[in-house]
Amino acid sequence: MISIAQIAVFFFLFILQTSVLRMYASIAPDTALLATIWFALRHGRYGGVDSGVLGGLLQDVASFGMMGINLLSKGLIGLLAGWLKESHLLEWNNPGSWIITISAATFINGLIFRNYAMSFFDYHPGFLSDIGQMILQALYNLAVGLPLFSFLIALETRLRRLLNIRDA
Repeated sequence: MISIAQIAVFFFLFILQTSVLRMYASIAPDTALLATIWFALRHGRYGGVDSGVLGGLLQDVASFGMMGINLLSKGLIGLLAGWLKESHLLEWNNPGSWIITISAATFINGLIFRNYAMSFFDYHPGFLSDIGQMILQALYNLAVGLPLFSFLIALETRLRRLLNIRDA
């Protein structure tokens, strides 16, 4: 029940990202990436891979572009973030872990996209312009991700109290 509510939040934000935010801004927070990070930090590497592959697949289908790259990047990021959580290097409810994970995942995602585009589509942008774009994307992801993760913890706490579920 709790995971379904969290999935519904991310699905709503994904629809918002692909429709409204893309109409008014050239760049938007990557909600599939944020969902991947959240579920990896919350449920470990299997939750991270599952959400990453599903979110990446949804993003690939909605993008009408390079098929499979979102599935690959989000799946790898989910696996890595989940492994870091399971290795006790990151805490799922620590804002410091969120900042590190969101920032690093944004850069990993950007580097995978850059290398994929350079390999298959003869895309050769300047490295500094790509780094600037990744920094801007990381700032957008942080601006949305930090309050979103806090909201999801509050939602989970409220649902646990409402449904009388004890912490595991």
